[in-house]
Amino acid sequence: MARQIPLAEFPAFIEDVAKETEKQLAAGVLNSAQVLAGHIAETIITEQKAPHPANIRTGALSRSFLEGVKFLGMSRGKVAAKTSSRLPYARIQDLGGIITPKTRQNLSVPLNSSAAKRWPRDWGRELFFVKSKRGNKLLVTRSGRGKRARIDPQYVLKHQVYIEGKEYLARALLKARDALDQIIGRALIEGVK
Repeated sequence: MARQIPLAEFPAFIEDVAKETEKQLAAGVLNSAQVLAGHIAETIITEQKAPHPANIRTGALSRSFLEGVKFLGMSRGKVAAKTSSRLPYARIQDLGGIITPKTRQNLSVPLNSSAAKRWPRDWGRELFFVKSKRGNKLLVTRSGRGKRARIDPQYVLKHQVYIEGKEYLARALLKARDALDQIIGRALIEGVK
């Protein structure tokens, strides 16, 4: 049965409901940001396709979103929280763009599966530099000896490379949408109880 409130107490009751709703909504929004961060991390980990060590080396990108959840506050009836990454490459991994080397003159782009599983420095003295007829700079290995010797290109060296965006943020949001709706819905119901 519904609770009856005297008319004189009604403004105070409405104010209490508003405060409790705001409090519950703030908790729900922060919880939503944490759930979304979990979905982002899961999407990054499960949807990696390329076997290159740079993609799977540390897991720092997926962890950075879990660490980046922050409650922004309440103002004028609005409640906000966010999840973000502190890593500078998070945006380019998501949206795509041009990457350039930071510590070397060129980026080493793997040309085959064996090169994709190793860094150039891991090859030791097996790799050496050649320039192709078209002017491409290559890191290659030599197999065989004498007349049967063969040069196998492992990496092409580039000053910059365009990488396709993985759009993991949009996919994670789609996966998390129902859970986020439920969290916010529950928070509103709890605030009005």
